[in-house]
Amino acid sequence: MRSPRLQHMMYSYQSSRIALIWGCSAQDQGRCQFPHLAIIACNSQPKACGRYMGGGCNVSEQNSALPAALSIPRKATIEGAIEYSGPMIISGTIEGDVTCMSLVITERGVINGSVRSDSVTVLGEVNGEIYANTLTLKTASSVSGDIFHNHLVLEDGAYFEGKSRRMILPLELAL
Repeated sequence: MRSPRLQHMMYSYQSSRIALIWGCSAQDQGRCQFPHLAIIACNSQPKACGRYMGGGCNVSEQNSALPAALSIPRKATIEGAIEYSGPMIISGTIEGDVTCMSLVITERGVINGSVRSDSVTVLGEVNGEIYANTLTLKTASSVSGDIFHNHLVLEDGAYFEGKSRRMILPLELAL
């Protein structure tokens, strides 16, 4: 098996430069499969992340301010894991694990995979484990999977199927 081919795109958002880096490990009828997606805020050209090159972004080049919220639109579907150092808003579909600082899954947002975040608010659907210090399941949300949390808010009308475990440091379990 050959090693993944790195690709990247550079975006500008409110004077911050965001790099999307992904690996293409297989071609399926000319369509690229995305096993992993890394999103990095850098001042210069993006560097390859640890899974591909054994290193990481040069810490001195990362923006000192917190990154802007990353929003996945309703019609977008992402296959693979997403790691982001800032807040995320998911309105589309993610087929893979999500790791970020804080997460809001909107009414039509769907995650089929595990979630690891300091703060998670679910208005949509999660099928997988959730690791969060603060977890809020809003009315009409749907969660199928075990949840590990320090603080849980369960609104009337939320659907939850799984085990709930209150823990002092739930994020350490997800490592």
